Amino acid sequence: MLDVKREQEIAEKWLNQRASDCSMDIDALVEVTINGNEMCTGYCHSREKLEFDSCRCIRSIFPHDTHYSLYQVLRKLFKELLVLDYVLESNTGEKYDGKPTSSIRGST
Repeated sequence: MLDVKREQEIAEKWLNQRASDCSMDIDALVEVTINGNEMCTGYCHSREKLEFDSCRCIRSIFPHDTHYSLYQVLRKLFKELLVLDYVLESNTGEKYDGKPTSSIRGST
């Protein structure tokens, strides 16, 4: 059974710690950005009792709230880029090669 008071204390400590005291491996951040955070998609007792952004599932992946916030921004950008890639491929039949087109670069 989840000890709600203890869980709240742990979550508050996670939220209030100094970001400079925590680090996250960049490869791990990239991997979770690409694959998404699937840990907290079902029922989560911790999420039910706490704010979602500080539940046990999130804390187990992200050492600090700033890492989770960065993940949210990167994940949104990643999804937008996937949509753009799909649209480009649908319209031209070509895969994006990662190089800016002349219309993006502008005239030189």
